[in-house]
Parts: sequence; structure tokens; C-alpha cells
Amino acid sequence: MSFHIITISKAGSKLSVDRGLLICSSKDSEDKFVVLKDVRAVICLTPKLLFTGESISRILDNESIILHCNENYLIVGISAAEDKVIRGEVFHNQISRNIEFENSLWEMILRGKISNQFKTLERVSPEHNLWHLLDQEKLDESNSARWYWEYYFTGLGYPELIREKKDAEHFINKALNYGYGIIRGLIHRSSLIYGLCPNLGFHHKSRYRATPLIYDLMEVFRPFTDLIFIHFFQNETKNMPEDILWQRWIQKFMNSLREMRLEDEQKKNYKLMDAIDIYVRQFAKCFEDEYFKYLKLNPLWIPDVNKHYYLKDEE
Repeated sequence: MSFHIITISKAGSKLSVDRGLLICSSKDSEDKFVVLKDVRAVICLTPKLLFTGESISRILDNESIILHCNENYLIVGISAAEDKVIRGEVFHNQISRNIEFENSLWEMILRGKISNQFKTLERVSPEHNLWHLLDQEKLDESNSARWYWEYYFTGLGYPELIREKKDAEHFINKALNYGYGIIRGLIHRSSLIYGLCPNLGFHHKSRYRATPLIYDLMEVFRPFTDLIFIHFFQNETKNMPEDILWQRWIQKFMNSLREMRLEDEQKKNYKLMDAIDIYVRQFAKCFEDEYFKYLKLNPLWIPDVNKHYYLKDEE
């Protein structure tokens, strides 16, 4: 399994390949290189990069992705390999649109997301008293989100702040959006590898230039980004210039993908970046005939925020 996520921030850098190596060259510094087959993703933090044609094709052929950011570190595009159909039964069951099965999947994922959000809140607002919202027969995602963000921002010391998804202005919202974007890209990569159709979601609606399945799947992992930001925010000087904070946040998030460990029901531990891949693989398994025909969701593991630790004990 590939284990490197490469981030490139220096404008004018150039990516090329040679003898199985991915090479990053830039003026006034030595070339840096990594074994290409070990690269899971390349994150371009500046749009002012050069790629050789061979480097792009080799990266994608390696089942890696390229995430493209603008000047404000927002992910504006993804370069990924062609969709794959690995197992016909998974593809056909996904497009058959069994509404009962899809509703059960969404209920399971939404419940996992909201539970993880409330557990995350305990780090900044231990007495949030929102658990009763999970006892409802029909979960109210919008109401849960409204209360979650109110407690979350208040716990960080910004009670007047609201959640901004697009064109965010406050550093906290921009930092969270960056983390969500990285998670989205990794889930997109895994979805293609395991033969899922990203354009066919089961909750988020299909629309022009959208990949609703990716947004469906990533809901469980949003609270992990929120949790990582709490770790970061509580240990950084809030009066730092924003450009310095950005560099430190990017470093913290990238390190967390490698150093945060999640434990599953069998007491096995995975890197956060590997847990994402395993989660998507298990989701695809739900569409295999032996599970799909009987509406069984037991292959799907919903990662638990409370079952995490840092390899370097950064908490």
C-alpha cells in the first residue's frame, strides 16, 4: 500500500520521473525524490508548478491522485485515473438504486458522523448535552449541525463565528475546508480503485460537475478533521501571522494522516490515511451480491473518533 502524500508549496517547482522515481526540482535547492510506487497523492499548494507529461501519466497510472490548490490553498481540482469496474456485481448493484439499501447506508453513516461530532465536542465543550438528538427515530442532520457548529466555535473562543463552506474568510473555516478537501481527494482515489462510480451518490444529489458519492462517504471523516484542528488550535499561538499559521496547519494535518491511529472492532490499528482506504473498500464490499441481496451492512466499519491516538502522543 502506498504511504507517501507529497505536498509542494514552492512556486516554480517542476515534477518529473526517472527510473521509478518522482523528482521535484526547484531553483536554488537540491532535487528531492521519492519512489513513485509509494506515492498515494500529490498536493499542489501553489498553482505555479510545472509537470512533465510523463510525470502526470505515471502518477495517475500508479493509482495516485493530484490535488490542485489555488493561491488560498483551496482545492480547485483533482486529477485522477479513469474509473474502473473491478467486480461487475458491485457496479450493477450500485446502479440498481435499491432505495431501502441506500437509506440504510445513509442512516448508518449519518449516525456515525453525528456521534463522532458530539464526541469531538467533548474536547472543547464537555457539557454540550446534545446526545438526545441521536435518540430520534429520524435523525435531523441540519439541526444537529446547527447546534454542533455553535458549540464548536464557542468552545474555540469564537461564539459569533458561523460555518462557511465556500469563499470562507475566517482562518478556522478555511483550515477546515482544506482538511475536508484532502479527505475528499483520498476518498475519491479509493472509490476509483475499488470500482465505485463517484457520480452516483445515495444521499447527496447528482448535479453538474459533482461527485455525490464522495460527499456521502466522507461525512464520517469530517469530525476527524475538526478534531485535528482542535489539537492544532489548542497548541498554537493565535496571534501568529496567518501565513505562518497556514504552513503549520498544513504540516499538522499531513502529519496526522500518517501519525493518527484508528482502532477497529477487532482491535486492529490503522493510520488515518489507511483507515480511509479500508472504509471505502468495505463500503464497496456492501455491494457484493452476498451482502446486497440480503440488505446486510455488516462489512462496513464506521471509524470512531474516541478510538484514536497519535503515534507520537501529540495530544
